[in-house]
This record gives sequence, C-alpha cells and structure tokens, in this order.
Amino acid sequence: MSNEHHDQGGAVGVGGAVVRGRAVLLVRRGAGAWRLPAAAARAQTLDEAAVRGVLESAGVHASVQGVLAVHSRWDGASGPCVVFLMRCERGEPAPGADVDRAEFLTLEDIDAHAPTPDLVRAIAARALDASRNLLLPASVESSPAAASRLFLG
Repeated sequence: MSNEHHDQGGAVGVGGAVVRGRAVLLVRRGAGAWRLPAAAARAQTLDEAAVRGVLESAGVHASVQGVLAVHSRWDGASGPCVVFLMRCERGEPAPGADVDRAEFLTLEDIDAHAPTPDLVRAIAARALDASRNLLLPASVESSPAAASRLFLG
C-alpha cells in the first residue's frame, strides 16, 4: 500500500488486509516500514489484483471478503488505493520478489514493531474489528465479455 511496493503509473492501487485469527499479514522491504501487501490493478479487476498482490508479495493464498477501505490520494506518482478485507486460505508468509519480510502480526506486534505507519495500523485495527462494515460482493448480471465485480454496502 505504498509507492515503495509498486509503481502505479496511473493505475488504481489495491491492498490486501489478510486476516488469520487475531493477526493481519504485513510485509516489509529492507529496514522500511511495515505495509499491507499491495499491487497495481492493470488488465484485471481490483479484487483479482489484490489476490495477486498478496500471493506475489507474501506467498499467501487469500480470498476477498469485501472492500474494507478506500485511501483517496494523489501525490503525483501514486493514486487512490482500495483495500480489501481478505481471509487467509492457505500458505505461510514467505517474502516475494519485492519484499524481504512477510509476517502475520497482531495489533500488539504492530505496536511493538517500528516503523509502522498510522494508516497501516488503522487499517489493521479495522480489519480485526468484528463490528467493521464492508462493501460486499454482489451478484449482478454484467457483460460476458467484460470482467466485472460489484461491491455494495
């Protein structure tokens, strides 16, 4: 969920808040900050890009549960990012090509590991909160020629 993990080049960024028990999957490159696994969505739906980003960054197979957050931003290089709540289906974290570490961390672990941006901590806390609200996948007819997925609140 940062430009250090992907160059969006005008594409929408996606992040995966992958939950397993009381922990969220985070990744880190070098001595940088802990981040959510992320990717840029190109030639695929946003949820497909999130699944791909988690697998490529952390080696974990995860399924999308719904839209957890939208980070509306523009800094000249990176645009908006949609964060999906995801469930770990299988696999243990293993660093991918763009990260050096991948781990499931509890909120206590996140608070003890520096640096972790406030934005990442806030998203992790919301992902682990049972009272969270999500935009959920909806079944609607769409053009068979186009990949499409609708999420409704």
